[in-house]
Amino acid sequence: MQHTRYITVDLEIRSSLPFHKLVDFFEKADEYAHLHFDKDTNEWSISSSLDPKHSPNACIVYYIEWIKSFPDDVRQEWGHAHQKCMNIGYSVSSSHWGFVENISSDTLAEMAALGLSLAVTLYPIDMQENYIDTEGE
Repeated sequence: MQHTRYITVDLEIRSSLPFHKLVDFFEKADEYAHLHFDKDTNEWSISSSLDPKHSPNACIVYYIEWIKSFPDDVRQEWGHAHQKCMNIGYSVSSSHWGFVENISSDTLAEMAALGLSLAVTLYPIDMQENYIDTEGE
């Protein structure tokens, strides 16, 4: 049976201004971040797949502390962003009756204090060619 499961959390950031110092901070922390400029929208963006940890809540809590450690120049670029989002990804199965994942109220409050929104992306298993069921492992 195919199982619904948590995959990762992506940090997505958008701004009308470039954020090179933020990208440098990512790289120094050995976190992948690709800076992209979209000519159609005149926006800069970063989408970074974070180390997933053992749950989305644990991942978000870990990276909230990381974001709080930004030096002033990086924090300034962070402040210019008009979108800051933690996007949780799941492989979802139609054969699973239900699936529950908890993001604690403390985590949500910390996210709100940093201007972070929360998104959930669902990837249907039956549309994934490379899906490997690791539930039994």
